[in-house]
Amino acid sequence: MEVAQAFFPKMRKNEARFMWDNLEDLDKSKTRPLLQAWGQARRDMEDVDYWVLRLRKYAQERGMKFAIVDDVRHINEAEDVLSNGGMIIRIYADTNTLIERGAEDLHLKHASENMVALDEHLANRSRCMMIDSSGRSPHGMFVQVKDAVQDFLINRGHVNGFD
Repeated sequence: MEVAQAFFPKMRKNEARFMWDNLEDLDKSKTRPLLQAWGQARRDMEDVDYWVLRLRKYAQERGMKFAIVDDVRHINEAEDVLSNGGMIIRIYADTNTLIERGAEDLHLKHASENMVALDEHLANRSRCMMIDSSGRSPHGMFVQVKDAVQDFLINRGHVNGFD
C-alpha cells in the first residue's frame, strides 16, 4: 500500500492500490525492481526492522489478535513472527519454475530474493514448514498446509474449528 500511495499520491488508498495492481498485472518485470528498491531502501535508510515495526503498528491500530503475513524475506522478520507466537510457512520454488512463472533472472539476484540464509535459519525450527511449490497447483499447496494451519489456529484459540 505504501508504494502504491507513493506512485499515486493524489488518490485515495484503495484507488492507489487498484492502479498499482493494474501496473503489476500489465508487466510485473517493471514493478518488481521498484518494490525491491523501495523495501530495501526503507531497511537501509530508516531501520532494519522498518517492515516489522510497520506491521506491529498496523496490527495494533486495528486491534488485530493475529495476522497472516504473506511475505517474510529476512531473518529479523521471521524471528519477529516466531517470537510473537506465529507460524512460518515458507513456500519456495526452484529458479527454473520461478522463471517459468514470470520472474526474471536479474531480479532473482536481488538480496531480498536470496533466501538461503533465511532457509538455513528456519530449518528444523518448530512452527516452520517448508513447501516446494515447483510442479504444484495452488490447491495442492493448500492441501499440504491446511491441517497444520488449522491445528495452529485452534491451539492458539483464534478459531473454534473449520468446516
